[in-house]
Amino acid sequence: MIFNIIIIGAGHAGIESSISSSKICNKVKLITSNLENLGVLSCNPSIGGIGKSHLIKELEILGGIMGELSDYSRIHSKILNYKKGESIHSLRYQVDRILYKNYILKILFIKKNIFIEQNEIKKILRFKKKIILIDKFNCIHISKNIILCAGTFINSKICIGKNVFKIGRYNDKTFNLSKSFKKINLYINSLKTGTPPRIDINYLKKF
Repeated sequence: MIFNIIIIGAGHAGIESSISSSKICNKVKLITSNLENLGVLSCNPSIGGIGKSHLIKELEILGGIMGELSDYSRIHSKILNYKKGESIHSLRYQVDRILYKNYILKILFIKKNIFIEQNEIKKILRFKKKIILIDKFNCIHISKNIILCAGTFINSKICIGKNVFKIGRYNDKTFNLSKSFKKINLYINSLKTGTPPRIDINYLKKF
């Protein structure tokens, strides 16, 4: 089967892409390395906030579902900067991770033109006007277009002290698609984020 669009990655971006694509295409495939993590939120599951809530509203206007998901799964909401001018008011939701994920699954699985597959893509190739994806079983997936929503999972590293681990998120795999990108002349760069170190003090020994 030749798909109109194949989306790699099933986080926020992958889910929004698959839902939007399903409205204009009749064959969409969503590939994720772990179905258990489909639509999973971070350990601090908040949606919106200063500098972010307007993005959720813009996404909703464009046909996105994050606003709908947040309304369904929220357990607390707050208007930030409420005592200041209306131009800087900002809505933030705290949402239930399980409700959020379950609602995503419900929406995705009732879409008959979205095919969801647990798999890992190892290579991306171009052939004429088609995109060829090769998975970990050396099976071929053919699409007219691909949308890459891999987040922090492409050739990524985590540094903890002096130790360096090749993982995308703690205990999650990283995938080396960088070589494939270079072969099809896609620009590659990396971003860095930092989490403040946790200090472990043995008070009994210290005092």
